Amino acid sequence: MLLHCLSIYSWHVSLIKDMEKWMRNFLWSGDINIKKLVTVAWHKSCKPLKEGGLGIRNLSDINEAGNLKLCWEIVQSDLPWAFFVRSRVLRNKKPISYHISSSIWSSAKHKVPTILNNSSWLLGNEELINFWCDNWCNIPFVDLFNIPPHLHSSLHSTVSQFINNNNWCVPQDILQGFPNLQQNLNLVTIPLIQKEDKLIWKKSHDGSLSFKDAYLFQTASNHQHPSWSKIIWNAAIPPSKSLLTWRILHEKCQRTSISFKEDVKFPLSAACVPWLQNLQFTFF
Repeated sequence: MLLHCLSIYSWHVSLIKDMEKWMRNFLWSGDINIKKLVTVAWHKSCKPLKEGGLGIRNLSDINEAGNLKLCWEIVQSDLPWAFFVRSRVLRNKKPISYHISSSIWSSAKHKVPTILNNSSWLLGNEELINFWCDNWCNIPFVDLFNIPPHLHSSLHSTVSQFINNNNWCVPQDILQGFPNLQQNLNLVTIPLIQKEDKLIWKKSHDGSLSFKDAYLFQTASNHQHPSWSKIIWNAAIPPSKSLLTWRILHEKCQRTSISFKEDVKFPLSAACVPWLQNLQFTFF
């Protein structure tokens, strides 16, 4: 139920912060109302295991991913509800500029630019694709030829209007005005089988946008993977020891005068033990 609500509605920042505070308190103290002072930063805890985190899903990222997936469904889905919403909020594939009473659209409308910038059209019958404004040839022609934005609304020609007998048929005056147009068109294969045009997500293997794809897109990063991340999370090591080791490596265990004994078998590689034996921590 919670995941469904996060996927459909755009949650207020203060509400997400309160819920993540309760999650953080429960993680470190076992009680949502008790705050523990010595903890690892929440943004570090929410990193994947391979990046040195605990693999906890950040609610803000889940909410944004849900809104992105919802916007994708509104823009391209053939389901009745999506078709109904699309008929109310999109004009010539562009979002309306005025307000309507819709909690679904209010949650998804800010993701429309992201959808348009990370998707492209796959040619079918070429009847739904705007020749100039849509991205179907690696880059929209309005961007490639620097056509002024105030003229975009007057460009209504579809791709099908420039095809005759499965060959490109562009008027000579247009080719003279845009010398590189024919060269770009020659890079596109006109399909022989007539099927409906399809909007595809560039960053997925099959062109669809799943919730997982949306979440990975929201959380994409270039963080390095610590060498110890694969060592401590091992099936042979009790989870409590793995968590303790993880806190030690993040330097978030309280120090005392107690030091490691020589006969302590620590669940880490031999290369890590000498470094850890020089530190003093409280095991709890």
